[in-house]
Amino acid sequence: MIYPSQARKESMALAFAEFRFGVMWHDMNLPYELDLLYLDGWDLDNPESAKQHLTCFMLAEPRIKPGSLVLIDDTGYPDLGKGKLVVPVAVLMGWTILHQGYQTLLRKPI
Repeated sequence: MIYPSQARKESMALAFAEFRFGVMWHDMNLPYELDLLYLDGWDLDNPESAKQHLTCFMLAEPRIKPGSLVLIDDTGYPDLGKGKLVVPVAVLMGWTILHQGYQTLLRKPI
């Protein structure tokens, strides 16, 4: 689901994408960049959850503006979290961890 802050794409101040229920980035075909990406898709009991969240992140990453944010839900579990793979990959790409707990907030480098 995409939740733009304004109806007209030409004047959008904030673009927000949320990955849930298996909606993949390439199916969205968005003409604008994102300010915020919220990753909360597959349940923790799904053994593919971490890999699926990483796939979504990697598909969305080129569309996320420099300095923008990614919020990942359910990251407070050492072996299961939805960010288990996303967080280390993002850090290797130069992203900064702003908060890490039950949710993790990352900022893309400028």
